[in-house]
Amino acid sequence: GYANTLTLTGTAVGGSTTGNSAPIGGGINVAAGALLVQSSSTVSGNSATGAGGGLNVSGGSATIDNSTIGGTTVTTKNSAGTTGGGIDISGTGSVTLQNGTLVEGNSATNNGGGVNITAGALTLNGVTIGGATAAVGNSAADGGGIAMTTGTLTLNTSASTIQFNTATTDGGGLEITGGTATF
Repeated sequence: GYANTLTLTGTAVGGSTTGNSAPIGGGINVAAGALLVQSSSTVSGNSATGAGGGLNVSGGSATIDNSTIGGTTVTTKNSAGTTGGGIDISGTGSVTLQNGTLVEGNSATNNGGGVNITAGALTLNGVTIGGATAAVGNSAADGGGIAMTTGTLTLNTSASTIQFNTATTDGGGLEITGGTATF
């Protein structure tokens, strides 16, 4: 069970003409409780002046199952003015990406074009971080795909792919400057 959970099934949060914006968590902000995004839902076209263009998780948990964070066109990409273009994880936040989820086409000015972890935990299970081509990958100054300064990153046994991401400074696919990573 998912008690006290907001469940989004086949839902679009944002989009090419209906993107959302906020200082933190442009599309969705999770500070407590649980979020389940599933069944081909999309979080796209959102922006944050701070962290978490698509999704910010500073407490509680988020599970993204067979869904897309970002997009392949200029208007469907999520962006963050600081960290976590697609997803920003901090505090006690915990995020699980699973079952074919795509994190693509997101950008952050500083760290983690796709996902940024400054604390908390990220688990990957059968997902793609990046696009099918460099044109739709994630981008940031550091950690184009994923950046981690503290926290925990776990890649489970199901095949996950980190591809076609770009960093202007360090770690096109993955930049780890602290925390614990288990592959």
